[in-house]
Amino acid sequence: MKNLTAHLNTTLSEAFANAGLETTHAAVVPSGRPELADYQCNGALALAKPMGKNPRELAETILAELKKADTEGAMFAELSIAGPGFINIKLSDAFLASHAHGLLTSPTLGFPRTEKPDTIILDYAGPNMGKPMHVGHLRPTIIGESLKRMLNFAGHNAQGDVHFGDWGMPMGMIIAELEHDHPEWPFFEEGKTEGFPTESPIDIDEIGAIYRKAAARGKEDEDVRRKARLTAAALQEEHPGYIALWKLLRGVSFESAKKNFLRLNATFELWLGESDVRQMLAPMIDELKDKKIAELDDGAIIIRFDEEKKMPPALIEKSDGGYTYATTDLATIKLRTEDYGTNRIIYIVDRRQSLHFQQVFESARMADYANYELTHAAIGTINGPDGTPLKSREGAPPKLDDLLNAAIDKAREKLPEVGSEKAEGFTQEDLDQLATEIGVATIKFQDLHNNRNTEYIFDLEQFSRFEGKTGPYLQYSVARINSIFEKAGLDVANKGAPIKVTHASERNLILSIANFTDALNRSIERYEPSALCEQVYTVAQKFSAFYNDCPILSTEDEAVKASRLTLAALTRAHQLVCLDLLGIAAPHKMLTR
Repeated sequence: MKNLTAHLNTTLSEAFANAGLETTHAAVVPSGRPELADYQCNGALALAKPMGKNPRELAETILAELKKADTEGAMFAELSIAGPGFINIKLSDAFLASHAHGLLTSPTLGFPRTEKPDTIILDYAGPNMGKPMHVGHLRPTIIGESLKRMLNFAGHNAQGDVHFGDWGMPMGMIIAELEHDHPEWPFFEEGKTEGFPTESPIDIDEIGAIYRKAAARGKEDEDVRRKARLTAAALQEEHPGYIALWKLLRGVSFESAKKNFLRLNATFELWLGESDVRQMLAPMIDELKDKKIAELDDGAIIIRFDEEKKMPPALIEKSDGGYTYATTDLATIKLRTEDYGTNRIIYIVDRRQSLHFQQVFESARMADYANYELTHAAIGTINGPDGTPLKSREGAPPKLDDLLNAAIDKAREKLPEVGSEKAEGFTQEDLDQLATEIGVATIKFQDLHNNRNTEYIFDLEQFSRFEGKTGPYLQYSVARINSIFEKAGLDVANKGAPIKVTHASERNLILSIANFTDALNRSIERYEPSALCEQVYTVAQKFSAFYNDCPILSTEDEAVKASRLTLAALTRAHQLVCLDLLGIAAPHKMLTR
């Protein structure tokens, strides 16, 4: 089925054409005065000046054609002209009711899936081996996962790639520091090529501590820095002991990251890291030099750009032979093109990396590695009360685990105790799961409803409320509908009776749900989940007004009761689809103390 806006635009295009007018401006927008109309068309004003015509007269001509196409009033309840030539459109109750029932029976809520799917890789999260995941990984993970779900819903083949930071100088620092502290370990035995331990000697917290220690010692001692560089070079040359240790540390880091991703309801189809392109780097640089794209400059190898690009050169090999992030990112684009057949890559990364991606994207085009869309969907930072990026008391970015635990604990404070009357039928495990789902929704919705390119202040107390524009409020909107159907003794999955519009709040609810396709398209086109967040919140508000204004189970008219139950089921279906696209769980029941 067509979504409501597309249906109206088609009808308007036919009216414009029948009136002998260009159809470019035959489009509706939601009315700025909803008390007067549902939609408005401003096309007459756009056409009047270039045609040298009076806009009201053009609007009258268009209106006459619309009325001809709807002689029995099946679609329009009222058509009128306002001001200098705005066409106001109010849809009939019967048309809205029919459209609403069609949405309920559509598996995509009327969203038209693409007939030309792209193969898309979304690069997000980007954890590093040397550090536990922290608050800086939160936004890219949440936003990237949501965009991936939306693109797949739209019919594309979208895959998430974690792009693990598991190679290069940081690895040299960690292994060199471990060799300094534990020279007796078999990994460092000279001449040994096999028979290494199969379990990591340290855990994820110890890996982070070792990295911090190595960084601190390196700042003070050139010998420490030199040893780290030599170790990184030996790792690159596949030193058997270093490779064996690196694989174990990588496995520990992977498992730690997976636990955080599981809590965030984020999944990855690709678990590639910088190490996956390590064998490509030297041949790629040779190829770029042969193509006269890369050149030697003071012992380093760089890529220069045309003057009009106004970008400094990209460094792809340092004078000491080391590689840079630009090198591995460029090789990763080449890999994704050749091995995965991608024709679009989206990087969900901090906006402070914008110059880096401009350089990498231009290099990829110059080298003919990517003749398709490369996008840096830049994201802003999560800030503390002082307006600067959020930090722990120690001055470092807070660990992601700690942030999630704080949100879950805050949610748990609002739940009843196990064994209490309000928690009847719930075990402690059930309550813990509910606290987790509410806590994670608290953080995720707060992040997603902000424009991805802006900063926001982290305020857990505000985010965790059960009212207002929060994740728990949206979860409650679904649980409330579940409760209605339980009280009625009905299956909410039942497609229900025909919808009959009898109240303005029913109209407003249907119109808000009908905006789903437009909202999702905005999110996809702009890589901006906040548009869908606004949609799901608006529908929750409209349902609350409907619930207060239109008695459901207590109404005596059985046909009206059945209609309102169907409308509640449609609302639930809409909310579940939206929350799933945002990566937010919808508990069947919500509890409070």
